[in-house]
Amino acid sequence: MIIWDDELEVNPLCQNSQIIHCRCMSKVDNSHFLFTGVYAATESEERSTLWMELVGLSKCITEPWLIMGDFNNILTPEAKLRGRPVALSDYEEFQWCLDECGVKDLWQQGKLYTWCNQRMGNERVYAKLDRALVNGEWIDEFSDSITSVLMEGVSNHAPIEVQRCVMIQRGKRAFRYFNM
Repeated sequence: MIIWDDELEVNPLCQNSQIIHCRCMSKVDNSHFLFTGVYAATESEERSTLWMELVGLSKCITEPWLIMGDFNNILTPEAKLRGRPVALSDYEEFQWCLDECGVKDLWQQGKLYTWCNQRMGNERVYAKLDRALVNGEWIDEFSDSITSVLMEGVSNHAPIEVQRCVMIQRGKRAFRYFNM
């Protein structure tokens, strides 16, 4: 699910089972960017298709780009607490995708882990599956933006929010992505 502020005009450009790609424009300051919402498949073979789609999109992007959502994959072993080990090939393929796309994690505040399996004791597993990734153009244009990991609600995923730290007329305006 994607939720945004009414001061943001959002125009979908393309979508499939794992992404929705949009052009966004602020009605406040006329800034614009591309947004790709991700809900990655749980199977690594299907995620491989997503990685290729993102790399393909990146080849024609020359403006600020935010990729945000549930990637159903971690980047490092430290991004998971307990549970089954993740295959090295999954890390490497995800990192390859990010390198090819020229994106990196947006600075994050709050909790490290964005997902929990809701079990108790030593059965409980935590992982950073949800993230906000940005390209160099995003950093240049929106250097004041950060990601916040919010408290879980009804989902086993914590919602993440991208927010600019500057005050624009009526106050802070947030762009939010909730995965329910």
